[in-house]
Amino acid sequence: MGIKSLQKNWDEFGRSDPLWAILTRADRRGGQWNVDEFYATGREDVSTLMTRIAGLGIPGSRKKALDFGCGAGRLTQALADHYEEVVGVDIAPSMIELADRHNKKGAACRFLVNPSGDLAVFEDHTFDLIYTHHTLQHMAPRFMLGYLDEFVRTLKPGGVMAFRIPSDAPSTTRGAVLRALPARLHEWIGVVRRAVGSQPRMQMYWIPPQGVRAHLASRGARILLEQPVPGEGSGWDGIQYFATHP
Repeated sequence: MGIKSLQKNWDEFGRSDPLWAILTRADRRGGQWNVDEFYATGREDVSTLMTRIAGLGIPGSRKKALDFGCGAGRLTQALADHYEEVVGVDIAPSMIELADRHNKKGAACRFLVNPSGDLAVFEDHTFDLIYTHHTLQHMAPRFMLGYLDEFVRTLKPGGVMAFRIPSDAPSTTRGAVLRALPARLHEWIGVVRRAVGSQPRMQMYWIPPQGVRAHLASRGARILLEQPVPGEGSGWDGIQYFATHP
């Protein structure tokens, strides 16, 4: 799935069932999320994030943070309790419209549509924190790695980038088939499945940990912590990485 198709797909999610698309709990599908409850989960997740960052012993400042793949601003607003300014970017205009509509933090949160495969809208060394939750997993590995390059570029020296990537396909029959396919064929099948359906679909991709480590090292970044993340019933187990660079 290319960038334009990815944008179209998630823009449809933003218009049909945005909160469920962001937090896919079975009992919340079809507009069943309570808005206040939804945003409260963001505060819980960010509280956990800040505790883990504190444990890394990185004394970075807390002036500016990036929420990559911000969706409705669930994490963006929560990060504004810890940083002076937070920028949320998302590929889907409908998600950014929703984030603006529910923004209770005023100028402390700024939301931007970013329809490209890079973060060229930001200068080098802009952010003290770059955080992304369930976003990279929905794009092909070449885009995941490209955005990781941009995270390294836009992160301030001594800042922290925290991101999640599935570490393997599920331990199911379908997962075994996917695991055996070349990456390009896997991506093509995903596009076909999207095209024949009447609803937007969530594509899932993974990068083995050794691939993530090697890529970051080649860009001069240093991994501080790898935190296993269970698939919570989906089977897509992953790793939350915390990294920095000089």
